[in-house]
Amino acid sequence: MSCAVFSGCGPERSFGLLEDRQYGFDPVLEYADVYFPHVAKGMNVRVGRFISIPGIEAQLTPNNYIFSHSVLYAVDPFTDTGVLATIQVNDQWVVQAGISDSHDVALWTDDAKPSFMGCVSYTTKSSFQTSIAPWLSVRNSAQAVNFYKSAFGATEVYRLEDPDGNVVARLSVNGAEFWLSDESPEHGNFSPESLGGGTVRIILTVADPDAVFAQARAAGALEVFPVGEEHGWRLGRIVDPYGHHWEIGREVGE
Repeated sequence: MSCAVFSGCGPERSFGLLEDRQYGFDPVLEYADVYFPHVAKGMNVRVGRFISIPGIEAQLTPNNYIFSHSVLYAVDPFTDTGVLATIQVNDQWVVQAGISDSHDVALWTDDAKPSFMGCVSYTTKSSFQTSIAPWLSVRNSAQAVNFYKSAFGATEVYRLEDPDGNVVARLSVNGAEFWLSDESPEHGNFSPESLGGGTVRIILTVADPDAVFAQARAAGALEVFPVGEEHGWRLGRIVDPYGHHWEIGREVGE
């Protein structure tokens, strides 16, 4: 028998199962995870013996000269036996809560006591977000701005107008943004009216496709096909007075 760190080493004082039965071994990590995708943005429930949420441990350290001469605080993970729920509340907030038998003990030991554990974490948003927005080329941009306000309830986020009345506008429909300006054939930007048709369609996803579709029709848009359900969507299609095609709808069941 060899001993490296225990004083009075010998058969009667050796470190092993015979002398120290309740701490003679540490059960392996064994747990089951159950995921609930429809709770908030996802919830995981862990049951069994697992690595804990990191905690703060106070250790007696009389020879510690760096911090206190008596106590050293350390942030460590422990082993817990219990239940832990982790909930993704949104893109920034995560909440964890659970109950265990206390840190680094087994359920059958004398010092096992019910203990609560909890953690709240917040991740900051990036200061810059990549986005893609369509830029529509039209004839008579000022009139087009007014049409989209009437048809979709759009609001102006940005507007630049020259002395001739040509407008560059950034519009928002409940946070969904797009741009428009007069066509500029000299730069290869043609409106659908000049081309005799368009090369793209725009999908406008809204809570009530029927109401927005009717509003667009009342503002002067022409119906391509009425609102109906197909391929998991409730969707209708119109063409605006400037030749751009809009599909207005939403996924069924959202």
